[in-house]
This record gives sequence, C-alpha cells and structure tokens, in this order.
Amino acid sequence: VVRLKAHLQITDEDLSIYIHSDIHHYNAGDDVRIAHPNSEPVSMSLPKHQLTYLRGLAHHLDPIIMVGQNGVTESLIKELNNALNHHELVKVKIAAGERDDRAVMIEQLCEQTTSEKVQSIGKTVTLFRRNLKAPKIELPKK
Repeated sequence: VVRLKAHLQITDEDLSIYIHSDIHHYNAGDDVRIAHPNSEPVSMSLPKHQLTYLRGLAHHLDPIIMVGQNGVTESLIKELNNALNHHELVKVKIAAGERDDRAVMIEQLCEQTTSEKVQSIGKTVTLFRRNLKAPKIELPKK
C-alpha cells in the first residue's frame, strides 16, 4: 500500500491539510495516529530506514525529560511537547520500576504528544516528532 504522508491541522478558524511530496510505503497493521484537534498535527509511523537513522542520531543524546514517581502528568506532557517542538528528537528517562508500567507510560507519552517511539532501552525511550514549521532533522528518503 502506498500512501502520501499528510499532516492535518485543525484550528478554530479553518481546516488545513499539508501533503508532503515524499511517498512512504505502509503495510497492513502499520501505526497511523491522528492528533486531537487541540494538539499537534497528524503523525504516521516512520519507515524502518528512517528509524535506524534516528537511532544513530540519538546515540549521543542525553535524556532531557525525566518521568518521576508522579508518572505522566499534564505539566510533563507540556514540557515534552516544548522539547519535541524545539529538538524533534528527545530522550526521556522513566523512573517506573516495572517493565509493564514503563511500557504503559511510553504509550501515553506517544499518544499525548503524537510522537513516534524511535527506540526504548531499559528506562530510556527516544521519541521523535517532526516540527512542520521549522524542521531540524533531514530524514533520508531511502
């Protein structure tokens, strides 16, 4: 299946759809997320070669967001959104002890920020979300 990568942005005044020229290949079961109208634009799962590229970029990054004992809070989501808008690629350290608890928190972070999980190693997860207004990371086409 071939789909165009589109970003949908809904404001109180109008509806805007951004369609990018690069075409991505998706298979049945690939993840496609649609943002809440008050949040960031639509994001789609990245192809494997782009995830690999982002993992390489993230290797030297330090976590800049820490999820503490209070878990995923509104203020944490706000800070993570700011970090994703500024950096696009962000490492998050999660203090939860159990693997299942961390997995639930990672899913919450991805859903509430409409970001893509690049990788998760131990208590650290790397998230990516493209900044449509001022992209900082050039993803490889192939």
